[in-house]
Amino acid sequence: MSEELSVEALSSTRTVMVQGTTKDDAGRPDQDVLELVQENLVKSGVKREQAATVAHKVVAQVSSFHSGPIPPAKEFAAYEQICPGAARDILNMAKDEQAHRARMDMASLRGEVWLQSIAIAAAFGIICIMVAGAIVAAYLGHENLGIAIASGGGLALVTGTIAKMLFLSKKSNSSAAPSPSKTSKKRR
Repeated sequence: MSEELSVEALSSTRTVMVQGTTKDDAGRPDQDVLELVQENLVKSGVKREQAATVAHKVVAQVSSFHSGPIPPAKEFAAYEQICPGAARDILNMAKDEQAHRARMDMASLRGEVWLQSIAIAAAFGIICIMVAGAIVAAYLGHENLGIAIASGGGLALVTGTIAKMLFLSKKSNSSAAPSPSKTSKKRR
């Protein structure tokens, strides 16, 4: 069997495996899915003997992935069947978890805003004190000291502004990178 043929055959079976269940309750590959995969392989030009072997390998390698507070529909129904009211409890738990995450995100955001506000107020206060010190030094006849204090304040203001812009650009670049999703993955 050629490499090109097997890749083409496998890609043509992808939708069949997604539409059917790949394993039965005992964890064995579902016979209907195996037959559908095998038929698609044969239609794609793979010999019937090879198609059976490849179909078993393909179906065995396909696995389901789920992530999240709510289980897949089959399991969800099974919970309700085993313990009436469990489905409602699971939904309530998921809603509570989502509300908790929203509250935590909002608290974190408020903390960041508050911290930035304090930093801005402190920087403004320090610059005001430096300007007042420069004026007092110049008034008392120490013009060079006044110039040094004023230029030091100006230099601190400029470097602080540049550092903040660099930090924000780095932060926005790192947040633009795709992060792994915590939601369930979907097969294509």
